[in-house]
Amino acid sequence: MKVALLGSGGQVGNHVAHYLEKPHYIAWAPSSEELNLYDTPLVYDKICKEEPDLIINTAAYTNVDGAERYKELADKVNHRAAQEIAKAAKNLGVPLIHFSTDYVFSGSNEEKYTEDDPTSPLGVYGKTKLDGDEAILAIAPKGIIFRTSWVYDWRRTNFFLKMKFLMSTCATVQVVADQFGIPNSAKLLASKVYEYVEAREFKSVEVVNLVCGEYTSWYQFAKVIYSYLKGEKQVKIIPISTEEYLDEFAKDKLVAMRPRHTILDNSKATRMGLTMPNWDVDFADFIQKPYK
Repeated sequence: MKVALLGSGGQVGNHVAHYLEKPHYIAWAPSSEELNLYDTPLVYDKICKEEPDLIINTAAYTNVDGAERYKELADKVNHRAAQEIAKAAKNLGVPLIHFSTDYVFSGSNEEKYTEDDPTSPLGVYGKTKLDGDEAILAIAPKGIIFRTSWVYDWRRTNFFLKMKFLMSTCATVQVVADQFGIPNSAKLLASKVYEYVEAREFKSVEVVNLVCGEYTSWYQFAKVIYSYLKGEKQVKIIPISTEEYLDEFAKDKLVAMRPRHTILDNSKATRMGLTMPNWDVDFADFIQKPYK
């Protein structure tokens, strides 16, 4: 099976690429120079030229604050490129696996969000990702959109690495305590993509929440991170509100609104056989196996 893997340099894509090293796969994992998603008109032709049997898109413009400033760039990658990828999948008659985000929701729902709940993104990032999702649902012949949240890894840019740096350099670290979600390691997400591909049960495109069980706040997540990283250096983790964070750290900056409560319901994934551990179990496994 030939697989076109887009975004192989990202957190999830990097791990998916390792799974595709198995003998029964031929992976086309173009670099950003070989396939630049900002060059939207070229995306369709380059994918079709490769004639893959499956397309996996883990690429995205994920700078939430940057999307507010660079709206056109975010739209090109998250929406327009996704649309062209879907068109290529349709032309080739092949399935498409795509990753989306909890930021398509407003976070005003105190209950868990299911795949059928109304979307209402607060910022440009969430809006462009939602536009991409809708284009794929309308165009791609078969496949799946995995909706996930709070992705972390030992590489790239993420909350875990930010906390790791701050905890090694600061005596106190202030962390927002009133935003809730579900952390997920990139490696775990990639393993579930591999499980899904191995099963080969591609139907018409559907959305599936792919997240761990239980949920937490950024503050509680930071405390768990510290519990594993702390050595002799003592660091005080201080909870603050979103408003306090904006007042202290985001003055005169263009900062996107974040959803306060985006707990995704993973019941559908479980019914499909994609069982996920609780987030703290996933993190414990991740932190004890660095760079693997």
